[in-house]
Amino acid sequence: MERILGSLDRRTFLSAGGAFALSLGGFSALGADAQASSFSPERPVARLDPRRALKPLAVNRVTVKVGAAKPFKVMHVSDTHFTFCDARDDSRKQKLAASRIKGMRRGEHYLDEAFRLAADEGAVLMHTGDLIDFTSKANYDAVVEHFAGRDSFVCAGNHEFVPYFWETDKEDAAYKAKSYAATQANFPNDLTFAARVVNGVNFVAIDDVFYYTTERQAELFEREVAKGLPIVLLCHVPLYSPELFKVAFKKWRTAAYLCGVPDGMMSRYKKRQLEQQRADKTTMDFVSRLRSEPLLKAILCGHIHTTAFDRFSPTACSYVAGANYAGEAQMVTFT
Repeated sequence: MERILGSLDRRTFLSAGGAFALSLGGFSALGADAQASSFSPERPVARLDPRRALKPLAVNRVTVKVGAAKPFKVMHVSDTHFTFCDARDDSRKQKLAASRIKGMRRGEHYLDEAFRLAADEGAVLMHTGDLIDFTSKANYDAVVEHFAGRDSFVCAGNHEFVPYFWETDKEDAAYKAKSYAATQANFPNDLTFAARVVNGVNFVAIDDVFYYTTERQAELFEREVAKGLPIVLLCHVPLYSPELFKVAFKKWRTAAYLCGVPDGMMSRYKKRQLEQQRADKTTMDFVSRLRSEPLLKAILCGHIHTTAFDRFSPTACSYVAGANYAGEAQMVTFT
């Protein structure tokens, strides 16, 4: 599958891939099917039926003009959802892994395919969150094994900080803090805020996983703006735009799962999603600031498990990667 988007008109496209609908924050009871990994005997992985050929990685190809020093490629993937667990974690975690593995069993395979294609085409692999499905020692091991020493850049997803699903804790800064240190220790760059320049383009990764941003992130963003380089933002949760809202709400029905949604657009949200996703003033101010920044040229994001595109601001569009576990990825050429 290949699409070249030369113009940045306001429209949305959807890919055909990713038929399996995974709950963004929920739990579904699915059958267990696991065996030992060939490269890490402690870590169980999904058994892939040799009688069923895996479909090829569906790569959505996009060209984005940002003013790069020279053209280059980024392999953009999101929502791989590793579901590895072993005896180092408790029985509750092992049951969770067994229930989740069927839907995400191909995540590791398709991430490996994305890394292979990135290497073949000289691209940097950038992952926009939910690399793991839940926190576990085996999932952390898998992150290190796949990313150590490889040319990559990442931002956090909400699942990076979720030990179990549907806990009574509110998913906020205090909840995130319970697992932040352990998660951060195993990821290749800072998960709250990080920046990396590639061929004169400043890639800025921020954490917006629980639908809020902080004043400190806003301060750090201004420092990046001061460098005067074109900016590409990486975040897990897509930022609100009207057409993207329509696509996301149609898919999930109970909420759009976007960051910075105006209150007037949330009247049909279920109570739990409304309480979780309503943005505070700091977040709304930051989203507004991003919308007004002429150096912002593109946003790479994920979370809603649908390949989509929409204009965010006069100078930037959002490029949402479909679920990597379902065999989707984006190859973005920046010029």
